[in-house]
Amino acid sequence: MPRTAAIFSPAFRMRLRRFPLVHLPLAFLNRTVWPGITAFAAGCLRYLIPRRFWFAPPRGWFSDYQELKKGIGEGAIVLEDQGNPKLPDPSIILLCKRTQHQQQPWPVFWRHYRDSRLVGHSLVHVNARRELSIDAVYGPPRLRSDPAWIYCPWKKPLFLEGAWTSVVNRWLPNNIKSPYAHWLLDALPRLALLKHFPPETRIIVPAEMYKSQFESLEILGLKDRLRSTPETHLLIEDFYFSSPPSMIVSYSPYSVECVRALFLPRIPTSARGPRRFFVRRTSVGRNMVNEQEVLDFFRELGWTIVDAAALKFSEQVQWFASAEAVCAIHGSGTANMVWCSPGCKFIEMFPADYLAGDQEWIAQCVNVDYHFMIFPCDYKLDAIIDLAVLRDKLSKLDLL
Repeated sequence: MPRTAAIFSPAFRMRLRRFPLVHLPLAFLNRTVWPGITAFAAGCLRYLIPRRFWFAPPRGWFSDYQELKKGIGEGAIVLEDQGNPKLPDPSIILLCKRTQHQQQPWPVFWRHYRDSRLVGHSLVHVNARRELSIDAVYGPPRLRSDPAWIYCPWKKPLFLEGAWTSVVNRWLPNNIKSPYAHWLLDALPRLALLKHFPPETRIIVPAEMYKSQFESLEILGLKDRLRSTPETHLLIEDFYFSSPPSMIVSYSPYSVECVRALFLPRIPTSARGPRRFFVRRTSVGRNMVNEQEVLDFFRELGWTIVDAAALKFSEQVQWFASAEAVCAIHGSGTANMVWCSPGCKFIEMFPADYLAGDQEWIAQCVNVDYHFMIFPCDYKLDAIIDLAVLRDKLSKLDLL
């Protein structure tokens, strides 16, 4: 990842937001200047070094999907279009302006390669012409922001014998721990295609993972097939590429159906959690200025307070599957809506300067009664919750 991302940590950048004259120039440096310098240097090497040499950044891109459609290579197209979400009025999908409703068609497919090279912290596969897979980097608009696009493989690749697949990508790179929601919606659905691969196929996973991520793979019986992989240059004898069925912000009923089919039959529903609970957020920023007031408010109503990150993966599935009402400040924990039962009432609260429509489309996939609320926020993007407005919302939903 860019060096500035290490220098300017999320906590440091969040504190700087209160000083705009300092924060804005450093944000420009972090997001534009340094990436521009590295992109320029990589670009020089990209076109100066002939395609036949591997010790340079990718020279271009190709599409696995388009080649499969032409009958090139071994593989299969599972799904070509996942449809589009409904846009209620008001719609948080429209308000957040992340174009979550404009990403289709988004195909799902797999492809087999012999002696495939994977590069960068996102471990994108590159063909013999030193072109990287555009499908593995989520399409042309995201090509230049993927770590593999500027990666120079100076060292010889590590050879992995046998059959392999991977869940590493730009949202789940192999050098940092990635949020739960990305694991749930970007990684786990790719494992639904394991049934098309040889039974001995092993799985490349990020070198750093949370306990809940490991637990999810144990539940699937895959513990002995994993390889924690910090390397950034691999040569795979037999590589089975399972295409990303979506990225977290994009409408993907296929992803929701996959994770529900993978886990709900395997996790007993008898160990039920509380029927109504509030999901707090403990990460830096995007929390609540008056969190204690909000937590006390829900406790007085008899709701349980939960930090989803402190629960085991199986417990998160059980709690959300049996819930009749959930209220949450937006964060990775709200992605657990994928486990909810039809009719569950789900209220998601946002700071005004950070909106996301992920749960609105998930709610449509699982028939949840979804509502969102937007509150003003401070420089840390912590929402200032108006308890009177919140109480009125709960009253209208018959939750008081």
